[in-house]
Parts: sequence; C-alpha cells; structure tokens
Amino acid sequence: YDRRTIGSISEIYGQEYSAFYIRIFHAKKVVLLTLIVPGELLVGILSDYQAVFNVYIILLFGILIFLDDIRLSRQVKKRRLEIQLEFPNFINKLTLLLNAGLTISKAWEKISLDSKKDCTFYKEVEKTVSQLKTGVSESEAFGEFAKRLKAPEISRVMSTIIQNTKKGGKDLVLTLKLQSNESWEIRKNAVRRLGEEASTKLLFPMMIMFFAIIIIVVTPSLISMQGISNF
Repeated sequence: YDRRTIGSISEIYGQEYSAFYIRIFHAKKVVLLTLIVPGELLVGILSDYQAVFNVYIILLFGILIFLDDIRLSRQVKKRRLEIQLEFPNFINKLTLLLNAGLTISKAWEKISLDSKKDCTFYKEVEKTVSQLKTGVSESEAFGEFAKRLKAPEISRVMSTIIQNTKKGGKDLVLTLKLQSNESWEIRKNAVRRLGEEASTKLLFPMMIMFFAIIIIVVTPSLISMQGISNF
C-alpha cells in the first residue's frame, strides 16, 4: 500500500518531494483516527447514546480516512489523461521543427517557449529544458522525462530519440511520424473514454439521493427497535 501510494505521489509531485508528501498523507489519516474516539463520545452524548448514530459517525470517519486515497487516484488519472491528450501535438511540433533543420535540444526549447505554461505535460517539457541548460546530457534528460511521465508511448519515443543522439541516424523524423500516428490513436481512445465516463458520472448524484432516502427511512426504525429492546 505504501509503495503504491508513494509511487502515485512521486508521479504528481516529483521523486524529490515524495518523502515530504507521504508524511503529510499519513499524518492526515493519523489525525482522523485520533478524532474518532472524541467524535464517538460527543455523538453518543448528543444522541442520548443511540447506537445507530455511532454507526453513522464511524462510517463518516471511514469515508474521510480513504478520501485522500480517492483524491490521489483521481489526480494521477487526470495527469495521465492530460499527458495522453497533449503528447500527439508535441510530437507533431517536434517533427516539424526537426524537418526545418533544428537540433533536438533546440526544437525542445522552442516548443517549451511556445507552450501553455499551466499544462502538466509542458511543465515537464520545461523541466527537461532546464536540465539541458544546466549541463545534463541529452540522453539523461530525455530518459528522466520518460520516467517522470510514465507512459509507454512516451518511453518508446524517448528511447528512439536517445538512440539517435547516441548513434546518429537519418530516420528519426520518419520514425517520429509513425509514432505520432500511434499517439493520435491513443488520444482518440482517451477522448472516447471521457465521453463514456461523463455518462456514468450522472449516476453518482442519484446514488447519493438514494443513500439519503435509505438513512431517512431506516434510522427511525432502528431507534424504535432499540427502544423496544431496552424496554
């Protein structure tokens, strides 16, 4: 569980900050666990020790404890989707600039300057440019880029670029064009999934309403049953 959590945190905040954010993540859970006991006591006093309300407060704290896990999972999913949507455009721009005679590092820098600064994908592109400017080798910088984004199609493209920077070759542009077509297919599938998820999200408010109705109907019955058993 901890390995999976720290992997997700590293993907969002970066490997260098993962140790800090995993402590915050677990600290929130510890705080909620310590609040359960006084919360149970308070609800017990206010509800005249009705057991059904204590059950509800346990369920509430249980939901709150795992809420951060759900939020983290959604952040990872959103990040990966944004990368899938932006990557085909990036490959197209890179191919055009390489065709125009720019080197890979100069083409990368040009794309970074012209890109959206608030986009997750282009923030990673900009980070790679910063690494290249500080003297990191192209193969190492592009390898780190692939590790941070953790997408199979990006890893394939980066391995092609790294191989080209090490050994040279004339087929890089052609290879990038082929991989660009593959990336566009992945983007189409991602957009199709978005449409399917939008329809399923409409069910969530209905489930909340249904759950609220169950609580309204069941709670008086449980209280009356408890009163009869006490009598």
